[in-house]
Amino acid sequence: METVTIGSTLAQGRRAAGLSLEDVSAITRLRPSMLAAMEGDDFAMCGADTYARGHVRSIATVIGIDPDAAVAEFDADRAASPPAVTSMRRDFENGRRSFDDAPRDPNWNRVIAFAVIILVVLLFIALILRARG
Repeated sequence: METVTIGSTLAQGRRAAGLSLEDVSAITRLRPSMLAAMEGDDFAMCGADTYARGHVRSIATVIGIDPDAAVAEFDADRAASPPAVTSMRRDFENGRRSFDDAPRDPNWNRVIAFAVIILVVLLFIALILRARG
């Protein structure tokens, strides 16, 4: 027997309402790929559970199921099997351990400030030399 999860509940509700992923996407402003992932019980694209709850509530309202019951089912699913912690830094090269290890562009504010200081010093020297003679 297939286990009923919030993802399958949302998918069944959407199909029962006669809506496509694109239809629900147009109303909720959530990407179809995110909706498909949520129907597959993958809520990683949502970010934190707080955002996922809001998305579940929005989708449930659109497809005509009780939003409070859908959020309660989401919470029950998450309590039964907490999500595995994965790195959000998939775009880093291998070996890079944090944002602090990322290469940085030069700090142009410091470069400009240094150039202005040099310019002021040179102007000051020019004024002194001109006053002397």
